Amino acid sequence: MSTLAVFPGTFDPITYGHIDIIQRAAKLFDNVLIAVAHGQHKTPLLSLEQRLLAVKSVIVAYPQVHVQPLDGLLVDFLHKHQARNVIRGLRKTGDVDREMQLHDTQQQLYPTMETIFLLSSPQYRFISSTFVREIARLGGDITPFVPVSVKQIIGNTAMSTD
Repeated sequence: MSTLAVFPGTFDPITYGHIDIIQRAAKLFDNVLIAVAHGQHKTPLLSLEQRLLAVKSVIVAYPQVHVQPLDGLLVDFLHKHQARNVIRGLRKTGDVDREMQLHDTQQQLYPTMETIFLLSSPQYRFISSTFVREIARLGGDITPFVPVSVKQIIGNTAMSTD
């Protein structure tokens, strides 16, 4: 039986912390589907297309990992892809309460859904997409936080908005 897990997020931008979770999820599941959300509730640095491209650039080494846009409810996305496993990364203790609330709400809509929490590896716990976006917007060096391919996509975005 093939197992599929969905890793949802805005990935604006995808960071080494996200990649760590993806690599570890790929060892646990036969297939991992990265669901890149539109993120209407945020002010994204990258367009949805750029975020999809950035994710694709970092998952090429993982043939069992794929990426799709997520527009709407996660539970609808899960039904569409016949998935019931959701991967969520936890960086800090504050994430636990929010993630449990999300899980409980989503499970009311999709009772057989399971959420698998993966703790961030210690070397990546401090990385936050929010901080990376802010550093990028202010012209700082984001090299320690994202792969070169992602940095190039962000750099192209900064140059096109000048």
